[in-house]
Amino acid sequence: MSNPKRNPDNQEVYGGRILLFHSLPSTNEWATENLKHLQHRDVVWAVCQTEGKGRFDRKWISPNDLNLTVSVIIKCDEACERFISSITQIAAITIAATLRKISLAAMVKWPNDVLVNGKKIAGILAERDTETGTIVLGMGLNVNMTAEDLENQRLIQPATSIKMETGQDHVVGEILNTLLIHLDKWLNFTSIEEYVFPIEEWNEFDFLKGKTITVFSGEIQTSGHYGGIDKDGRLIVTDPSGTRHEFWSGDVSVRAND
Repeated sequence: MSNPKRNPDNQEVYGGRILLFHSLPSTNEWATENLKHLQHRDVVWAVCQTEGKGRFDRKWISPNDLNLTVSVIIKCDEACERFISSITQIAAITIAATLRKISLAAMVKWPNDVLVNGKKIAGILAERDTETGTIVLGMGLNVNMTAEDLENQRLIQPATSIKMETGQDHVVGEILNTLLIHLDKWLNFTSIEEYVFPIEEWNEFDFLKGKTITVFSGEIQTSGHYGGIDKDGRLIVTDPSGTRHEFWSGDVSVRAND
């Protein structure tokens, strides 16, 4: 259990503890089962994750020391609802900013995808404990996986890794250090009433900007012009009739010629 190294750029240190495991079935699962021993901003880090999951129960498996798989503990009461509703978008911004530190042109795609060259490079899953209200924020980032490694995962969409994009191996712990420094500014709040969704940061990385999209939310499909996201993290679509639609959750596809 230790804090990461100091960041050479700004000399900041992440404010939580890091619990490091050689292997876990799922960092989210372990964190959820051990919440009473965990504090706000603690990090559960597994070098190998064997049974991780993403949204809609999609698998997120991480071979030994090839990826970054962590869960961050966020203890928050009812006053934090505005923050919690957008936590996965904040995680996406955090990962994109981390990747840009190593010169990768990462982008975010609502609700919480992180893309490099149009391919998925990270997964995010936030789960809330019903008894305590604590959020377990799971993040997985492909670091040193090869094309063959990804092919063996049998993924449902094109994916990539930092190594595939840069041609170099990277130290997973150093990537984590940078990520936590970016994340910490969002978790180190003192007055949640003053919290404002980081819309400027989202707009900077927004993959959907200017595109015509279709949103799949349950059994409903809505197509139209992407209007960005609002101050609470909801996606906005204007359909051909000019009607504005807002979505808290769903999947998005982009029209092929955009």
